[in-house]
Amino acid sequence: MPAFLTSAMGTLGRLFAPFRDGYWADRRFRRQLKKAPSSVLGSLEENTFARVSGTVRPFGKRLLEAPLSGRLCVYYSFDVVSTRGVHDTIIGTEDEGMTFLLEDETGCAVIDPAHAVFSVGFDHETRSKAAFDATPKQREILERLDLIRRNWILTDHLVYREAILEIDETIAVLGAGVREPDPEAVRTGLYRDDVAQRMRFTGTAKYPLVITDDPRSL
Repeated sequence: MPAFLTSAMGTLGRLFAPFRDGYWADRRFRRQLKKAPSSVLGSLEENTFARVSGTVRPFGKRLLEAPLSGRLCVYYSFDVVSTRGVHDTIIGTEDEGMTFLLEDETGCAVIDPAHAVFSVGFDHETRSKAAFDATPKQREILERLDLIRRNWILTDHLVYREAILEIDETIAVLGAGVREPDPEAVRTGLYRDDVAQRMRFTGTAKYPLVITDDPRSL
């Protein structure tokens, strides 16, 4: 089972510095998810705090490209870790997320991660000794984090770790939503046809969404 990371929310479409709290933060999130009532999207009432599980679907045509692996996704996070002996130090990190759809057997919801906390498993890792032997993608990461000219004398090697939420992945979202018209729903064409709706989950700075792919929380 991959190690899990936690990172603070950032404004949609913007790179942001994550908040790392490791093991204890993950335990706190798992407790929140475990205590929260579970629901399916089709029967969830508006403004009702609940945990819903489903499959990640794209919202629109654009996707993010994870910087290290090049995989398409709706969220990525990566760390650069400096290792010396038994000591590991995170020296750089970056996250980005975008709006996506969550789908279960009863409906779909728009997930807006502008205010969200992520707990996503690292599942891609590469290494280099330092900047001098870094691959082009590793070097690009070091440059964008302003690490390329760092003094490497106290570094044995670097570990580049990446986590993503990809299309068709099963995840859980903890939060509350409101209903909105669903422009993607199929209409029957009948005069009295009800307007199809879907949920939209949007957190706040005080009450962010919790989004995870940790199988213990699904």
